[in-house]
Formats: sequence, C-alpha cells, structure tokens
Amino acid sequence: MLDPLLRISGEEACQQYMARRAVPEHPQFFERWAARSETLRQEYRRQRLMQSDNPREFIDLYWPKSLSSDQLHLFIHGGYWQSQHPDSFGFLARPFLERGIPFAVMGYPLCPDVSMVELAQSVQRRLSRLWRERLSLPLEVNRIHLSGHSAGGHLAALMGCQGWGGELVDAVGSILSLSGLFELSPLMHTPINDALRLHSDQARELSPLRLKALLSIPHAMVVGERESVAFHRQSDIFSHHLQIQGIPCERWDAEGCNHFSVLDNFAEPNSASQRWALQQMLPAAG
Repeated sequence: MLDPLLRISGEEACQQYMARRAVPEHPQFFERWAARSETLRQEYRRQRLMQSDNPREFIDLYWPKSLSSDQLHLFIHGGYWQSQHPDSFGFLARPFLERGIPFAVMGYPLCPDVSMVELAQSVQRRLSRLWRERLSLPLEVNRIHLSGHSAGGHLAALMGCQGWGGELVDAVGSILSLSGLFELSPLMHTPINDALRLHSDQARELSPLRLKALLSIPHAMVVGERESVAFHRQSDIFSHHLQIQGIPCERWDAEGCNHFSVLDNFAEPNSASQRWALQQMLPAAG
C-alpha cells in the first residue's frame, strides 16, 4: 500500500509537488545556471553526439583538458519533463572536468510534443546507443554513471528498473537522484499533468517505486532540506524499496537547500552529493 503522502490530490498535491510555486525566485536560478554554463563552454570543449531528427534528442559531451578516467558521468536535466534545455546544465561538469573525468548532459524531447512513455524511451535509446557505440568514441568509456535532478532524477532511476534497463546492465556504474520523483500518480492531480497527459496505467508503468530494480549498483537519493514533505517521502520510500531488494542505496538531505539550490550544491566540489558521485569513479580515475 502506498504511503498516504503519495496518494494526495487536489490543492494539497499542488502545494507538495509544484516546486516553482514554493521557490518564487526560481527564475534567478535558471538565469544563473545558463550563465555559468556559457562560461564553462568558453573554457572547455563541448561535442554534440547522437543527434537524431528531433532537435532535442542528443548527448552533449564535455571534454576535460587532460583526460584521466575511463568513466563517464552523464546528467539528465529536470523541468517536469516539459521544460529546460541541456545547454543550461553544462556548469555541473566543472568539478568532474577538473579531475579529468568526461561529463555529458542528456537531451530528450519534451511533453506534450511526446508522451511520457515516448520520452522515457528516448532516454533509454540514447543511453543504449551510447553504450553500444562507445568503442567508436574518441575516448574510452568503461562505465556510465547517471545523475538527474527532479524529473531527471526520475528518469535516471527508471533506467535502473526492470523493463527499462535491460540493455544497460553492464553499462551503468551508479545512479544519483537529486530531488527525484519515483511515484508519479500524485502528479495526475496537478496542472503539471496538462502537458504530461498521464493516466493511471502509465503512471504505474513509469514509476520506479512500482517496479523491480534491475541494476545492482550503488544508488543515492538526495533531497534539499527545505523541500516539501512529499519530496522527502518520495526519496525515503524509494531508497527503502531498493534496500529491501538488496540494492546498495544511501539517502541524505542537502542542508539548507531548496528544490533548485540542491543542484547548485551538487556543483560544489566539497558537497556530499559531489563527493559521492566522484567516489563511484575515482578508483578508475586514479
């Protein structure tokens, strides 16, 4: 039986899940992320890979100035599956690039131009293709480590579940979800669903909390200390869901952070989330 906080609807669901409403200054975060990403692109090389006919379906690869790792960290952006662009998230690459670790940002088509199922399938295809074609890349990739924020945290977690991660069993080394969503049914009762067009069967199919884990790899769930109770419960319950299946999973709060500053925290070299992500790769990175 689902936790009562994951079964809410109406205005309560809006209050719990509409993160922009809770952080009125959220446009300032978006502007700062875009500016920091543009600055990084002036310092480091970006290469766009695997562009499809859909202009939003691609992977941006950021190159360190001196490559010292055969691991790749790949970030999946948020925006409630209906907004944002990978260009705004290049700033997250800096602490990885400074350690010689290549960094990538996933692009994917947005709702309502595609359905949620089609969106998730797009992410799955890009990752599977990246893994299949890794030997043709101008760098060695022995593992892909996933992270994602909000909707991206959901997509990263989904790729570790049965029905979605079958082609990624040998590919993915770890999954880090920042303010992720793992049970989607409450969103059906909010304006967020105007673009997603989720119904109950789709919400079940796309909710990692309803699926069995496939990848027995390290997971971490991070939520901003100042986020809503429902966001905390989503990560609490999903981390337990993984642990009872024998999947190693850590769970903590980012002190003083809201739904957006948790991403700034991830970009800080000494933050717990950054240290965790690097720890999954540093043995191979030397």
